[in-house]
Amino acid sequence: SKFKDPRSLPISASQSAVSIVSILTVAVFVFTPLGKGRASPVLFFSLGCYFLVYLYSYPWPPVSEPIVVNSTANPHGCDATELEWCATQWHVKVWYWLPVTVIFFAMAVPTSMISLDTVYSKLLGNIDQNMMQGALVLADDLASSIAPIVTMKIYTAYGPATFWLVLAGSALVGFLAWLPMIPKMRRLKI
Repeated sequence: SKFKDPRSLPISASQSAVSIVSILTVAVFVFTPLGKGRASPVLFFSLGCYFLVYLYSYPWPPVSEPIVVNSTANPHGCDATELEWCATQWHVKVWYWLPVTVIFFAMAVPTSMISLDTVYSKLLGNIDQNMMQGALVLADDLASSIAPIVTMKIYTAYGPATFWLVLAGSALVGFLAWLPMIPKMRRLKI
């Protein structure tokens, strides 16, 4: 078999499933009345999905197992000589988090992308939005460029448990940051 690690095939299949569910989610927005409804509840739904997936897939003891450390028997294990947390951290069992990730991330990613643009545009109102839309794109591009570097540093220094808490915290902060805008979104019927 081309897959040396027995988890490779399920993870690859789950990524394909995420693609299919994401495409179906977008199709629902394009071809049904759901896409013509208010965007703000969809934005809150997607942020909630992100938070719940990160919280659900945190390496809690009942659903996790020790990280495999690199050895002759496990050449692809975590290298404890480079990452001191290898011998002490746990990871979530694949079959525990894969289905939830497939379903919720596959819905959260496209719905957040669709609804954020809509909500932002409507909150700006009837003004020339070129500058503000450009600022949003710039912020998105900067985050896409900087986030991998920052997250790699966090993961390398502290391991997956801390990394997952940072991701869950970021999703929660995003959710909470939008809460003060609810009255304006209701008033504008967004």
